[in-house]
Amino acid sequence: MDRRDAIKKTAFLMGVAVSASTITAVMSGCKTDPSGGGASGGVTATGDWKPSFFNNDQINTIADIADRIIPETDTPGAKAANVHQFIDGTFKDNYEPDVQKAMKAALDGFMADVKKEHGKSFTALSPEEQDKVLTGIEAEAMEELKKGGNLPPFFTAMKELTCIGFFRSEIGATQTLQYSAVPGDYLGCISLEEAGGKTWAT
Repeated sequence: MDRRDAIKKTAFLMGVAVSASTITAVMSGCKTDPSGGGASGGVTATGDWKPSFFNNDQINTIADIADRIIPETDTPGAKAANVHQFIDGTFKDNYEPDVQKAMKAALDGFMADVKKEHGKSFTALSPEEQDKVLTGIEAEAMEELKKGGNLPPFFTAMKELTCIGFFRSEIGATQTLQYSAVPGDYLGCISLEEAGGKTWAT
């Protein structure tokens, strides 16, 4: 799946337009990164991967946030698709310095607020506790979006990048969506059930 298709599917799933800063960042990734770390290389499993933009605590928090946005069900979730690698590479290579600084500050603020309220880090919370925290900041993000602004709220950016990274990954394209390397006949007017119950990755 290319960048444009991933952005379209993300906007459809979220029910809102993807923010301009996220579109610019993802579309500006021109070079293929074989390690899977950058915005253009997709998300590929690598056993020795290390974050190049966020520190370990930050990237572990991002990985858990992404995995609650797209959790494992009958198909793998965001963490299994290494979406956190995609997010790390996207921020490092494709965002402007002022956006990088703002998002890092927002992430640090989120981590500090969670620790203050719960007495432990976000990564130490149970999945149910994590969901409750994210439900709260999603509501706050929706209020921020109504006010407008140059940058999307932190959680909105995480949702956008998680969905784009996931559906551009091999796991997202082949296990959650339908994928065919050599598509057959074009059937434009059929129901989702007739198409196999899943939307197409290609």
